[in-house]
Amino acid sequence: MMRAAIAAALASAALLWGASPSVGAGWLVWIALVPAAAVALAAPGRAGRLAVPLAYAVYLELLFVPALPFGLADGLWGDPVVPILVGGSPVLVVALVLIPLLGCALYLADFGRPWPRRRLGRRMEAVVLMLAPALAWAALEVVRVKFDPGGPWGAVYLSQAELGSGSLGRLAGPWLITVAIVAVNYGLALALVRGRAAPALAAAVVAIFAFTGVQAGADQPEDSVVVAAVQPGYHTSEEDR
Repeated sequence: MMRAAIAAALASAALLWGASPSVGAGWLVWIALVPAAAVALAAPGRAGRLAVPLAYAVYLELLFVPALPFGLADGLWGDPVVPILVGGSPVLVVALVLIPLLGCALYLADFGRPWPRRRLGRRMEAVVLMLAPALAWAALEVVRVKFDPGGPWGAVYLSQAELGSGSLGRLAGPWLITVAIVAVNYGLALALVRGRAAPALAAAVVAIFAFTGVQAGADQPEDSVVVAAVQPGYHTSEEDR
């Protein structure tokens, strides 16, 4: 079962990477988490606990591949308070230390699996199985985007920037896009694991709404003004400036 969990995690990581702006197949994100989510829902113990955190960590590592070994901004980082520069860049420390630590923290937190739900009815259980991981994933992205010095890299909602489903952000910001994506993936995974049609139908409805329901509003003409600002740049390592 552990080998199956690792294989599912690697498959989900590869699909998430394929859906990222680095590759551009944004539609893949709507099925990318299904392998890892299915293991998380079905497998007991460490195997089920490992699948989603490992998928997320490997996905972040794949995004770092073009920047290795020292990153695109080599020598431009100055002297940070925390000494994380190797070769003039923090990329190696992030890839080899911080991302694995994040993956371990998510594993210990049982990230990607719903909370205890024994007293819930069958229908409410399905709702929790879909929404609890989706809300947890959105909360993780909020924390990363707000406090990660690297900004929003790795957020799954970025995969929809060039698609009609990106218009979901008009309703409640980009976090709603993340909730919809993860909920659809878990709905499909639940349908596979439990053999229920209702979660798959709910996932299909959410996906259809994401791609078409809000697009009508996005197509309305709007008055807009394009502006530009020029900010002189400098090397942060040039302390005398």
